[in-house]
Amino acid sequence: MDTLQNEPPAHSAAQEAPARGREASAHRKTYRIVALPGDGIGPEVMAVATRVAVAAVRSSGGPAVEFVEHQAGAELHRRTGVALPPAVLEDCLTADAVFLAAIGLPDVRNPDGTEVQPEMMVGLRRALGLFASVRPIHLYPGVLSPLRSTERGIDLVIVRE
Repeated sequence: MDTLQNEPPAHSAAQEAPARGREASAHRKTYRIVALPGDGIGPEVMAVATRVAVAAVRSSGGPAVEFVEHQAGAELHRRTGVALPPAVLEDCLTADAVFLAAIGLPDVRNPDGTEVQPEMMVGLRRALGLFASVRPIHLYPGVLSPLRSTERGIDLVIVRE
């Protein structure tokens, strides 16, 4: 398990903020996010995505975040026979959020020939009480966005799978 607080290597975005920002950030909640980089292009995407998230937090004065990275997915299954270890699942359940990249490799199969990825995804979703990858879109007060000038807000939800 690797811990990333706002940016690899582990530290908080507030640590690099001006003195005034440090005081303000000391009173903010820190959101703990489990990062599962997964397989294939997933680790590369996760590395960039966490840097983008850190930059967004810094530039917006948003909430403090701490990323805790775990291995899960087809490559882990290839090495250990388990795609989603119980300890990783437990950490996902206690986190404020789970940040998931690409999971699955076409050549990693269960003994019955089925892919490992659906088994992991269904297990994770069931444990979290989810049925699909639902991605609501929100505008947050005080956070700059290309869509900030929409007077009527946004009414959009992306449902995947």
